[in-house]
Amino acid sequence: MVQGLPDWLGWAWFAWTLPFLWIGITMSVRRTADAGIMPWFGFLVLVPLVNILFMIAMCLVPTRQEDYWSRTRGLPGSASAKDAAMSIGVSLVLGGGMLVSVSYTH
Repeated sequence: MVQGLPDWLGWAWFAWTLPFLWIGITMSVRRTADAGIMPWFGFLVLVPLVNILFMIAMCLVPTRQEDYWSRTRGLPGSASAKDAAMSIGVSLVLGGGMLVSVSYTH
């Protein structure tokens, strides 16, 4: 798609998609928690074709009175060091995987 175009354009497209990827993942995770479903199912939004069925299902599932966060965790901001380390580690692995996949496409 980018043959004959400047090299920086591929990186610009990659940078342009990051906010939309972030919004899609965070909103899907929040919606699953709001529906009382384990938030990890929110990552189904990343699987092609499954994401369409997932989004339709999330539109039809009603909101639970008691959300997932209040059942499993304390108040917001009470995350442990283990949770923080795990989130940083997952972010580094996913970000590194994206960078490697972009570099191999050139």
